[in-house]
Amino acid sequence: MPALPVSSKILGVQPNRLENLDDLLAEAEHYANHSMRNIGHLPPTLFLICSKGPVMFMPESLADESDKNDFATTARLMCIAHAATACKTILLWMQIRSN
Repeated sequence: MPALPVSSKILGVQPNRLENLDDLLAEAEHYANHSMRNIGHLPPTLFLICSKGPVMFMPESLADESDKNDFATTARLMCIAHAATACKTILLWMQIRSN
């Protein structure tokens, strides 16, 4: 699954500030608000905390069910590979039904 590079830096985050799940959830909420205000959409994103600090992972796209499943699998593997102590995935899918 193609993905954007993994970053050990999260924009606007001080690495020593993210220490637990509550900190990570607050940062994810800040990121979601920032994304919606500034770019108008919310890219699927995985946030995690590991011994080296925060990590953020974003796939290029989630065009179909297979891509969504690949993102979920990759997120699990990222958490395992980085020995994550906390993680949060932000996904926003909307379906519009026509009458």
